[in-house]
Amino acid sequence: LEVINTGVGGWGTVQQYLFLVDEGLQFDPDLVVLMVFENDLSDNILSCSPGFGPRPHARLEQERLQLV
Repeated sequence: LEVINTGVGGWGTVQQYLFLVDEGLQFDPDLVVLMVFENDLSDNILSCSPGFGPRPHARLEQERLQLV
């Protein structure tokens, strides 16, 4: 059993998803566990985070979710 913790404080699910697609899938995981906290949903729409600066975020455009 090999476990790789890729949790990062201050990340929302947008950042977690981008990391998984860009880097995490290279490890060919059999299982991905996602822990979501209540603030993660609101963090997903923040274009800038105190202490982190600009960050990827999500927004709705013409009823479609866009990652910016």
